[in-house]
Amino acid sequence: MREKATSLGEVFGVIHAAGVSPSQASPETILKVDLYGTALILEQFGDVIANGGSAIVISSQSGHRLPPLTVEQNKALATTPAEDLLELPFVQLDQVKDSLHAYQLAKRGNALRVMAEAVR
Repeated sequence: MREKATSLGEVFGVIHAAGVSPSQASPETILKVDLYGTALILEQFGDVIANGGSAIVISSQSGHRLPPLTVEQNKALATTPAEDLLELPFVQLDQVKDSLHAYQLAKRGNALRVMAEAVR
């Protein structure tokens, strides 16, 4: 996707709205699509977006309904490379209660990742 976009010229904008809801998918699928997928898009396009460009991630407010995470967990969601994100201990399926919990973790991760990527 990144290669196709850059072959067409400079990338000045990225809009990402892909995801699945808790009523649509298992916790595993939600974490892969909503958490990993969003991190991957931001990571890949963050490397090629033109000066003055921007990205928009359309997400849910559900991440704000998740109880507080530790400072370390927040930092991990914001900065762990996409390829390692699903290996974090607190996103393992034995730690995620259900699809709603997975969705809230993913959306919290998205908000934190966007803030971390914004300075790049």
